[in-house]
Amino acid sequence: LGTVFAIIAAIISGIAIPANKLFIVKLDPLIFTSIRSLIIGSIFLLISLSRKEFSKKRIKANWKSLLAIAFIGGALAFYLYFSGLKLTTAGRSAFLHKTLPLYVALLAFIFLKEKIDRKILTAIILMFFGTVILYMGQIKPGEMWQNPSLGDLLVIVATFLWAMENIIAKKVMRDGESNFMVSFSRMFFGGLILFGFLVLSNRL
Repeated sequence: LGTVFAIIAAIISGIAIPANKLFIVKLDPLIFTSIRSLIIGSIFLLISLSRKEFSKKRIKANWKSLLAIAFIGGALAFYLYFSGLKLTTAGRSAFLHKTLPLYVALLAFIFLKEKIDRKILTAIILMFFGTVILYMGQIKPGEMWQNPSLGDLLVIVATFLWAMENIIAKKVMRDGESNFMVSFSRMFFGGLILFGFLVLSNRL
């Protein structure tokens, strides 16, 4: 079932990236990301309240990790990603984002002690080189080395931050926190942090 959800998420992501590109072209990435995150976070808040997800005991035990998820994945990574998406193409952004499983597998091996068997390792290597080939098809010969794209770099950094967030989220859920609370913290508090950036940069 988890694999099915992951496939559905990948399909949604594939549709969302070009759709977001249409909006981000004419908008400040920070404003776009802040509003988007807070709206989604509010939806997860309502879901969490309806499911009675809030547990004082769990929140007290995991609040540092939940705030780290909000800052790393819900605020900083989204801001960098959408800033990068504005500067690069939707296709290149999508291909670079798909290196996420490689970073997650590596960090999970180091920090969560998850085993990587031969089949998974082979699949990750094939996927990575396939992504590289597809990415290279999106750019002109020699362009990547002669004029590296700031947008591409921002997308790569954001993707690695999401990998870090994945590891923290997995550890928190292993400790008993619900996926709804993790999602709520990521988007709602991430949105609040981004709005704080708006205030500090006089763009409110």
